[in-house]
Amino acid sequence: MAEKTLKVTTQRGIRRLAHPSLSHRFRTQDRQLQYRRLPIECFTNTLIAKTELRSKNKYTQVFCTAEGWTRAFPMRTKSQAHEVLSLLHKRDGVPNIMVMDGAREQVHGDFRRKNREVGTLVKQTEPHSPWMNAAEGAIRELKKGHGRDMVREQSPKVLWDHCLQRQGFVRSNIAHSSYGLAGQIPETMVSGETADISSIADFKWYEWVMFRDTSISFLDSKMVLGRDLGPTLDIGPAMTRKVIKRNGEIVFRSTVRSLTPDKIADPVRVKEREEFTEKSSFPMVRSPSTQRMSLPRTCLRSVTWKGTNSC
Repeated sequence: MAEKTLKVTTQRGIRRLAHPSLSHRFRTQDRQLQYRRLPIECFTNTLIAKTELRSKNKYTQVFCTAEGWTRAFPMRTKSQAHEVLSLLHKRDGVPNIMVMDGAREQVHGDFRRKNREVGTLVKQTEPHSPWMNAAEGAIRELKKGHGRDMVREQSPKVLWDHCLQRQGFVRSNIAHSSYGLAGQIPETMVSGETADISSIADFKWYEWVMFRDTSISFLDSKMVLGRDLGPTLDIGPAMTRKVIKRNGEIVFRSTVRSLTPDKIADPVRVKEREEFTEKSSFPMVRSPSTQRMSLPRTCLRSVTWKGTNSC
């Protein structure tokens, strides 16, 4: 029985001593036991966007599997890669294998150290061989989905990080045609549980919504017009939304609803939405033909992306 038990379990935290003396204290760092284990081969790469944001985010660290499970973590500098790795461990779990290119912030320093401490095997791709890293394809698909959403809704370019993060969850919860998924979705295959898509299926990107704003003065309606930016993970209950207000402030609310057909057609609401858009000081992402006709020259620059592959 003991032999069978050892075969079907792991023993990552067992300590063995060459000498029975306890002259030295055991290390209290046991990250290999703190987090959930993910039986996956995870790929990672860094995406660069040359569009200045209020949040100062310029990079996104992308983690993915070959079957389409994807997570995107916006960050201000490349040196924050190890911080988003810790966030991945806490939110989703620790992958068995991490594949990356030769970027210095990934193969050296805290990023590699944290992978080693949790028991993740680090693999590095050959220089100038981007096809060996599945994160390159994930970044391509993220950019496609991001571009479709941003252009369709004509949303501000400075919201690209929120849109990209939402796209990561959308890709993880779509039934792709990959043979390895066996008819399931990537999120279910990675977590081992049936995925729930309520938080991403209830609203589309940048959808007009009404949300409850408690800062409104007495006698005025507390249901305020806003636009949905997707779910938030670390604030409030599971269905808490990120909503952008008319003044550009992003708030977090769980009391959010879509506009009814009557409200969409109501002339008063139509005017209110027009005023909302006009007062937004952000340059919008529009189709090329619309950009040439109506946008000033300073707004013609589209969001520029670049996947890093430092070797």
